[in-house]
Amino acid sequence: MNLGLSTIDISRFLVDEHSFLGQTIKLGIDYNQLPANAAEALRMYLQSQTMKFGQRNRNGIAIGREELEQGVFQATVCLEIGLLDQSDGDANRAVEFVATGDFESLRKRGWELAFFRLKEMEDEAQLFPKRREAAFLQDYSEPVRRWALTAPETWLCLDPEEDDGPTIVNPLKAYDSFLDLILRISLLKSLPSDALKRFGSATGTKGPFSELLRNLILGLAIGKENLVATPSDVEAFEGLITDGVFDRDVLDKLVSQFEQQIGPNADTGTVERLLTEIRTEIHDLVAFCGPDFQDQFVIQNV
Repeated sequence: MNLGLSTIDISRFLVDEHSFLGQTIKLGIDYNQLPANAAEALRMYLQSQTMKFGQRNRNGIAIGREELEQGVFQATVCLEIGLLDQSDGDANRAVEFVATGDFESLRKRGWELAFFRLKEMEDEAQLFPKRREAAFLQDYSEPVRRWALTAPETWLCLDPEEDDGPTIVNPLKAYDSFLDLILRISLLKSLPSDALKRFGSATGTKGPFSELLRNLILGLAIGKENLVATPSDVEAFEGLITDGVFDRDVLDKLVSQFEQQIGPNADTGTVERLLTEIRTEIHDLVAFCGPDFQDQFVIQNV
């Protein structure tokens, strides 16, 4: 079995800047809100959970390295998801939860959420190929294929194309990608269907989201009614760039228009990731400004 994991060092996890639980414990100890041995208590809990998982899932009389790695991986991810949910991402509230020492309830809550996340991802993966928006989101084809093959109960992706056996899907990081996809689907749904059809006809093929995003940025920036650009549209967009800098007022209006298209109910972190991508795309477009600038867009000569 290939779990796609390297050995997990629990000590590193406890101080990992990307670990909300680890940083919560560090914060609590630094500000005397948690006892100095809080990290050791968590380490012992994780080791206990790892051994329990290994004993339940071993294939022989000995507990293999893969079972131990999968056990500690799932336990740490579940704790992370559970604490984020219970504290709503607030560090002070998180410290209060950790101070109770009830890691088991956090893990159980995280396990429950992980299951429903993976089930939600599996359901969307079955639906995705039927969506008209999928033609403009081909950069998500591979993760969607994996989600469709992942068992929510075990987190294992039973991909027949994997020679080394199943791999594990992280319901923490993969769910962020899933939310990114759902937000992009929502954004595309908010666009006129005729505009998408014309853009699809102009490209002639399926493509990644970034391809459509560039034309959408151009269209919103110059007040165009559809997604397919003309050479004169590109010239108008290029006119918004002065000395390698995009017009700040237009940029602010662009971001505001995207926020309006997205709507107020989307997950805040997911929206911010998309807006960051939009700003990066604009920055990259500015860098390409020059003789071949038209090559960055889907162009229809008229």
